[in-house]
Amino acid sequence: MPVDVVVVIVTYNSEGEIGRLMETLGAGLGELTAEVIVVDNGSTDHTMQRLAEYQHVRVIASTNVGYA
Repeated sequence: MPVDVVVVIVTYNSEGEIGRLMETLGAGLGELTAEVIVVDNGSTDHTMQRLAEYQHVRVIASTNVGYA
């Protein structure tokens, strides 16, 4: 199914921010359809557990090899 926008988020140890980000993103999209992809760079906090709460988000677990 086509989407209006694809959002890619790169995160690392963002447990405290990821919920607000998802809520703000959802509100900001309005009527647009979106595919949301989160790439987690090996978080050691509970970011991955928080992301599991968002069924519509595709999560890619990665290892932290730097950001470039």
